[in-house]
Amino acid sequence: MAKSTKPVGVVAEIVPAHVVDSARKLLSRAERQFFNSSFGAALAKHTQAQVQAAMKQARILRNKWRDLHQAQSRSAKKSGRATAVANARTREKPAILAGVEERFASRLAAL
Repeated sequence: MAKSTKPVGVVAEIVPAHVVDSARKLLSRAERQFFNSSFGAALAKHTQAQVQAAMKQARILRNKWRDLHQAQSRSAKKSGRATAVANARTREKPAILAGVEERFASRLAAL
C-alpha cells in the first residue's frame, strides 16, 4: 500500500463539484490551467514570488471580466435588448477568478 504524503503548509481544500464544472465550461484553456494551479500540490510548489505574481494575474483577470460584464450590462440597458442569458457567462467568471485569488492569498499568508 502506497504511503500518502500531504504537502507541508497546504490545507487540502475540497472544492464543490459545481464550481469545478462551471469553471471547466466557462474558462478558456489558459484560464483553466491557471484555475487548476490554485489547488493542492500545484499550489504547494509555488514559491512566494510565484504566488505573488499569480495573485496579481488573478486580480487582473477578475477585473477584466468584471469590467466587461459592467460594460455589457450598460450596453444592454441602452439598447433595451434582453441579453441577460448572453451575459451570464461573463457574470460568473469574476466569481471563479476571485476564488483563485483567495486561494493564492491564503497560500501567501502561509508562506
